[in-house]
Amino acid sequence: MPGAGSPPPASRSVPSSPIGSVTVTAVASSHDPGKAGPPVTVTSQGTITSMIALISGLPTYTGPICDPVPTDEVRLALRDKSGQVIGSAVVPQTSCTAQLSMPGQTRPRLADNPAVMGDLLHIAGIHWFGY
Repeated sequence: MPGAGSPPPASRSVPSSPIGSVTVTAVASSHDPGKAGPPVTVTSQGTITSMIALISGLPTYTGPICDPVPTDEVRLALRDKSGQVIGSAVVPQTSCTAQLSMPGQTRPRLADNPAVMGDLLHIAGIHWFGY
């Protein structure tokens, strides 16, 4: 994978225990907006743990700055047990980086590949974008 650096340090991982739910939202590219459904909320702790492990396990991106390309993407809103958003993630279908954001933490861009979005949707049991 171009620009992939070393595996993430343990200090960058996101504990899934304070996450009570994850709202998954599809953002379809303008060239084919009909491939996604309405937002889905995931509450299974096992599914949440797997989703967070997939994203936090991506290596740090060390390549050149990526040109923005219109692409389908999945956005995650990480919510605590009370429903408040405590973090977010953006995973594009065809791009060189994904992003995981947590308040008060500086996080690097993550190396992405087209399989990550499909893997994420598969873990969540969502069938968008042909996955």
